Amino acid sequence: MARTYAALSHEYRKEMRQLSDAEFGRLCRALIDYSASGKPIALSGNERFYAERVMAQEDRVQQSYEETVAKNRENGKKGGRPRKNPAEATVTQKTEPETEPKSKPKPELNSPPATAGGREGAKSPAPAPGTRRYGWGGNVTLWGRELAARQPKCAGGGEAR
Repeated sequence: MARTYAALSHEYRKEMRQLSDAEFGRLCRALIDYSASGKPIALSGNERFYAERVMAQEDRVQQSYEETVAKNRENGKKGGRPRKNPAEATVTQKTEPETEPKSKPKPELNSPPATAGGREGAKSPAPAPGTRRYGWGGNVTLWGRELAARQPKCAGGGEAR
């Protein structure tokens, strides 16, 4: 498969700042032509001083690309990694796009808490035994060590209100 682009390095911008926009444009066009055809660049303006460097860099990029393609081709001939368990592989493959998101979207900051079942005016369910709700609208539930650490004790053994 042939490469369909020319490598135009960011270094060129600094190295070739002496060139006018027209000269730099001619050099870039020549680079694209050289990348597509492999025919050496023949330029006549100040851009000719950079032509050898640009062609050498393009040759290095092309060589690297060809090595990568050859390596990938060899790896492809090997057939890839064998499946761990053929029966398991067919179960895990997805044939239809997922319709539900994996996680619920997080509510925006400073937004009122969601109501139970999405209905306005509905009460949220009571906290489970051994838990307590805190926060604005009771949207934070604590239990176990967290509850014990944040629950001040009164003289009568009850909790502070």
